[in-house]
Amino acid sequence: MDLEPILRANLLRLARLYSEVQDVKLSTVSRFSHGDPPFYDNLAKGKPVGFTVRKYDQAMRWFRANWPAETPWPADVWEPKPPAAAPRRRLGRRKP
Repeated sequence: MDLEPILRANLLRLARLYSEVQDVKLSTVSRFSHGDPPFYDNLAKGKPVGFTVRKYDQAMRWFRANWPAETPWPADVWEPKPPAAAPRRRLGRRKP
C-alpha cells in the first residue's frame, strides 16, 4: 500500500472542507496552511508538488490548530493530537 496517495487525499479533503466552511478560496487556505498559494490546486490537478512527510505534518498541525469548532473533523481523516508534555527533568545533582 502506498501512503502518498492517501496523504494527498487527506490534505486535499481538509483543504476543500475548510475552504467551503470558511468561505475562502482554496488558494487562500493553501497560502496559510502550506505557504504556497497554488499547492492544493496543483495537488487536485495531479501536478507535481513538493510533498514531504514534514510538509504533511506541518499542514495537518495547521488544520488542527485552525479547524472551526463548529465543524466536525472528518472521521476518515487521521486527526493529529497535540504532543504530550515531556516530563520535566531536574538538572544538577540530587541532594542525598
